[in-house]
Amino acid sequence: MSHKLLDRGIYAIINKRLNLVYVGETQRNFLIRWIEHLNNIYNHFDNQERTMLFLNEQTKFIVLKIMNETTYLKHDFFRYEQKAYEFYKRKGWGIVSKHNYNQEGKYSEFVNGDEKLIERYKKAINQMSIVLATKNTQHTNGSVILKKLYKQVERKFGTNVDKIKGESVLSRLNKDELEFMLLELYPRFYHKILDLSRTEYNKRDCQMSFF
Repeated sequence: MSHKLLDRGIYAIINKRLNLVYVGETQRNFLIRWIEHLNNIYNHFDNQERTMLFLNEQTKFIVLKIMNETTYLKHDFFRYEQKAYEFYKRKGWGIVSKHNYNQEGKYSEFVNGDEKLIERYKKAINQMSIVLATKNTQHTNGSVILKKLYKQVERKFGTNVDKIKGESVLSRLNKDELEFMLLELYPRFYHKILDLSRTEYNKRDCQMSFF
């Protein structure tokens, strides 16, 4: 599929009011990387600045540089990520991401096969459906959300989504179909996971003053 969130390159998670930024790179696409960031918010609650950045309502996810060309090497992604980091550092931003780029370092090249990416897609779709089915931070069954999406896939791609014994529908979908599902889920997931994360964080003894 073609969509701006399916591009790869350098990105920032940025909040001008807090003067905080996270700089990152993705050699796959922005969509799956950002979904994984959002799913991992809970794991970084002990890092107050990072948590402040991700949970503040004025924080934005932005693309800094698109690097879709196959001529880019793994080293290039880290080099441009470092350039972005240095830019924000010179401007006096608080940077919550970690960077250890070595200009002389050797970086093994990535393989652009789809198998691992498709597994990441499936995992993300399952996680997103659970989050969207959640009420008051208690998980409920996300299968209803998936069933509705399967019907959309069937209409758009003509795919047979009838369940086969011993095989899930999700396991039979191809890359384009999975990307369609991710893009359909992402806008709702983005708001829901942030709301749930804020609720969970507010249960902690140490809370953020801007809530």
